[in-house]
Amino acid sequence: APSQPYFLYYSMQAPHWPTIPPAEYNGAVVCQGVPDEVRRRFCELVHAADDAIGRLVSSMDALANDRATDFLLIVSGDNGADVSSGGSNWPLRGVK
Repeated sequence: APSQPYFLYYSMQAPHWPTIPPAEYNGAVVCQGVPDEVRRRFCELVHAADDAIGRLVSSMDALANDRATDFLLIVSGDNGADVSSGGSNWPLRGVK
C-alpha cells in the first residue's frame, strides 16, 4: 500500500440521459424481465455503472492490503427517478 494517503474523484455519466447503454450491456440478462424499453435501457445503464464501480474497487483492492481500513468509497447520485418513465421518488415528492 502507498505510504501516503491518496484521493480519487471518479465521476461517471451513467446512469443519466441519454439512456444509451454501452453495446455490451444491450440485452443484459439481469434486465430482461423489465418490460418497458426505457426502463430496461436504464437498468442496463445501472448494470454498466455497477460493473465500472466493481472494477474500480478491484483496482483499489490491488493497491491496499486491507480495504476496510485503507480507503473509503462513497457512491452517490444527483438525480431523482424519471417519473415520466414510470420511476418513483417515494416517499419524496416531485422530480429532480
